[in-house]
Amino acid sequence: ARIQGKVGTGNNTYAGIGFNFVDPKGPYDASSYKGVAFYARAGNDKVTHARLKIPDASTDPDGGQCSECFNDFGADIELGVQWRYFEVPFSAMRQMEGWGSPRPSKIDASQLYGVQFQVNASGSEFDLWIDDLVFTGCL
Repeated sequence: ARIQGKVGTGNNTYAGIGFNFVDPKGPYDASSYKGVAFYARAGNDKVTHARLKIPDASTDPDGGQCSECFNDFGADIELGVQWRYFEVPFSAMRQMEGWGSPRPSKIDASQLYGVQFQVNASGSEFDLWIDDLVFTGCL
């Protein structure tokens, strides 16, 4: 997958790409896995950092638990112009500080809604490439 463009300016702006794990949208049980892995890169002279986000039942409105939604569990990734392999265990994923309700201690891998990659550098150009996204490490 590839997404490119320019992030808008203003408060709380971002651009991203993602998909749901099931159609129609609903929870997917990935509890038999340890995390996700993928290859990613950035285009030349573009933003080199992004955030991997995985919505679960406590952060996605469809889970029916959140009153302040979308602070998904995830990890920040640093990209270069060469393809790089990333392996991110569920145990290493965190919510962003300072917002979101509820704030459970860990992601609920038994109720995942999808995966997203976001860039939030206000006013910056981005060119984000993602390939070979898989679940990793059967338990």
